[in-house]
Amino acid sequence: MSNKNQSPTYAALYCRVACKNKKRIKLQLASLKQCAKKHGFKVFDAYLDNGRGGHDLNRPELKRLRRDIKRGGVGVVLTRHPDRLSRNIVELFTLLQELQRQGTRVCFADSDQCSSADSSIFATLFCFQQWERFSHIGLNHAAD
Repeated sequence: MSNKNQSPTYAALYCRVACKNKKRIKLQLASLKQCAKKHGFKVFDAYLDNGRGGHDLNRPELKRLRRDIKRGGVGVVLTRHPDRLSRNIVELFTLLQELQRQGTRVCFADSDQCSSADSSIFATLFCFQQWERFSHIGLNHAAD
């Protein structure tokens, strides 16, 4: 969160939906803009992967986001939920560590939580969420 005596924290807003749906991605973006404003973040840019699955990190806007972070200026990545970044726990954890090494926090608007201290907490929570997701559809169906 920004302090009046400090320069503003710039937030990169990352949205992803698996099927092309302009309405859903616009709703995600509006929610992230509202969250950024609530926390006093200035918007650096918005990154919208519309119609892209979360099974890997090979997405155009996620790649652009990572390049922009390496160039500097982004203090926080704001996204709705960890699964917007990746549905693969190993890749999610790897990405969170990469961002942390570069001094960039990740905040999840749905839970109003930021990973400034220890991204392993978020990875652990994500594991439980994935377990819950698969337990609802049944193990036999998940194995197909």
